[in-house]
Amino acid sequence: MINYISEQELEQNIENCIIVDARTELEYTSGHVLNAVNLPIDPNLMDKAGNLINMFEWAAIMSRMGISNTDTIIVYDNGAGKFAARFWYAAKYYGHQNIAILEGGFHEIKNLKITTELPNRQHTYYEPLATPGYMCFLLETLQNFELLKFVDTRSNEEWSGQLSAGNPRVGRIPGAVHLNYERLIEGAYLKQPTEIREIAEGVGLLPEDTLVLYCQLGARATLAGMALREAGYQNVWVYDGSMYEWSRHKALALEV
Repeated sequence: MINYISEQELEQNIENCIIVDARTELEYTSGHVLNAVNLPIDPNLMDKAGNLINMFEWAAIMSRMGISNTDTIIVYDNGAGKFAARFWYAAKYYGHQNIAILEGGFHEIKNLKITTELPNRQHTYYEPLATPGYMCFLLETLQNFELLKFVDTRSNEEWSGQLSAGNPRVGRIPGAVHLNYERLIEGAYLKQPTEIREIAEGVGLLPEDTLVLYCQLGARATLAGMALREAGYQNVWVYDGSMYEWSRHKALALEV
């Protein structure tokens, strides 16, 4: 299945989709796409340390929202998809096959019906399956460190160490290359695949590389990961703990 869907394509297939609104509860209750269910990424998909919830918690949430393994999910947030991409990566990691992000997000919707009515969905049974190729965690990044190319998708100030973002130590993972995720988007949309690829190759990322993307808590890295996938990169992982976790392990080196 495609990774992104236009509003027009969603209109044509809306009866066959489960729509997930990844914005905050306040934004959702102020108006959302008809029949959309609400799942703010924080705190629902992340624990207090910013790590992805486990598969049993994921299954419980999906079941509560009335989503089954075979459903087609369309997810949106307010813009280019930073939080929608976080949901996409989580869903893919836990084995969901049919999922796409709504291009442009909520603020770009022109024709879909917007409502404040809450959908009435029945509980389902959801069976998760951890799937390699999407998320990676601290132990496996350390075990395969020499085989991976780390990509820091944070801001220029975070990359240079001028901004700590609340971390106890500043810097970046040794050997990482910098690709600020903002370079890959234009307004509420990803840039064209050819432009994304040109930018990525400009910082030394090759399509055959196994890329591990990180930021502070994972959202920016997932959006950058979606952009690279759209540009033809196949092996694009997101380091779930990102700099929040790495900076708190004093034994792990940081470059500045």
